[in-house]
Amino acid sequence: MLGGLVKSQEFRLKQAKRDAKIIDEIIDATYRSMLERAPDPSGRHTARGILTGASLASGLERMLGGLVKSQEFRFKQAKRDAECEEGTGESPRKQSADCVFMQSSDQTEYRRLLEISSKTVKEYCRRQNFDYQSYLGVVRGFYPWHATFNRIALLQRLVEDGYRGWVCYLDADAFVADLKFDLRAYLSDKRDIAFIAAGAGTPHTHWNINAGVLLINLGHAIGRTVVREWHEAFSAISNTQLRMLKTWGLGPEDQKLLSDILKELPERNVLIERGEPPLLNYANGIFVKQLLRTSTQSMDERIRILEGQVKEVLSRA
Repeated sequence: MLGGLVKSQEFRLKQAKRDAKIIDEIIDATYRSMLERAPDPSGRHTARGILTGASLASGLERMLGGLVKSQEFRFKQAKRDAECEEGTGESPRKQSADCVFMQSSDQTEYRRLLEISSKTVKEYCRRQNFDYQSYLGVVRGFYPWHATFNRIALLQRLVEDGYRGWVCYLDADAFVADLKFDLRAYLSDKRDIAFIAAGAGTPHTHWNINAGVLLINLGHAIGRTVVREWHEAFSAISNTQLRMLKTWGLGPEDQKLLSDILKELPERNVLIERGEPPLLNYANGIFVKQLLRTSTQSMDERIRILEGQVKEVLSRA
């Protein structure tokens, strides 16, 4: 009799329902433990497929492995690390108020802009006792415009070297407009901020930014995670794909890669400067200005205007 009942369709359906409930409970508990939220419909569907397509143990191992590798989990972990650092206190090295200024350019198209703009950046660093780094060439890529990705590799190197201060990155067409600006005072109350940039118009979100001027806090776990994720996203682009990107706009570019990462970043750890005039970026920036390519008709005109503005800044020194 028992054998007949076990083989009956009614029993099998009830057992399948019980199994599905247990699997859903496992999925819910795992998501809440690792991501601090319930699974969305897509995540639940994927997890069910993993857990029912193999033994429960191997399926659970696969599901956990996928969540651990997810960008969301990495940022959650970075947030936990940051909270632990705040609770236990950090070493002076990690709490450094130092700032490394960084610029980069290819050796042909933007080189002249870098030579001009860097005059103000170097002078500012000299006065304020900040370090300055620049890179001329293409770290990885095949065409001059690929130098836009240089910042990713340069930032990753700082993280790997153990630097735990701030980094101020400026595009080759950006320059310091106020040599007296007190950056240390500005950053003094921003220990919880991992990333500062100017907004890029609408939508007014924490991820829609202009990447031409960035302030990244490598003393913050989330700031370091942003750099690592950015580097991984760029590394995922194969050399074959890069070789096909002969001109800007044909495929992935650094600002889009960064924007996608910031979407997963806790909004409270991002500061978007939207003042008018803005503190950073654009032609009317208070501390740092940028002469965007859309603001002039030609490179010669852009160089001429940049030379005049840089000369004016230095003359006020």
